[in-house]
Amino acid sequence: MKVEPSLSTCSLTVLCVELGLSRNMSHPVKVKVRSKLYHSHSSSSSDITMETPSSKRVSRAVSPARISRLQEKEELCNLNDRLAVYIDKVRSLEAENTGLRLRISESESSVTRDLSGIKAAYENELADARQTLDQVAKERARLQLELGKLRQEHQELKARSDAHTGDGGNKIRRSEDVWGE
Repeated sequence: MKVEPSLSTCSLTVLCVELGLSRNMSHPVKVKVRSKLYHSHSSSSSDITMETPSSKRVSRAVSPARISRLQEKEELCNLNDRLAVYIDKVRSLEAENTGLRLRISESESSVTRDLSGIKAAYENELADARQTLDQVAKERARLQLELGKLRQEHQELKARSDAHTGDGGNKIRRSEDVWGE
């Protein structure tokens, strides 16, 4: 669990460093800042009142330059906190991105396994279809050869038949009707 420093902690640290106090004090320190800013060309002033157990109240007047530095330090603390939040957000997004990449790769491997199974089944079926097609083509070629032989034999028989009989005209017409020639 991340604990981010609050604005008051950051301001207190800046104030303690500015006033020359140790951050690791054994007693708690209460700091109150009262600021008076003037918008004209006159200077601004600020009073800092600190209260510790050993000394009840310590007051110091702070110069405008010191106020500016304190404000800059506070802004830097704010920017630092924003940067820390941004870095945490980037890290969480990177972790989420890594998880999503893992899910994508698992999904892709699952799809690849499924596709390879389907591909193998279709390849087997395609091989069977090719084999059947080859067998049908061989059978067709065999039948065409047989048809060619039968036609040739028919022509030879027709020629012999015409030679044995003198009147081959009627017989030829009937054989053409039978054989479709």
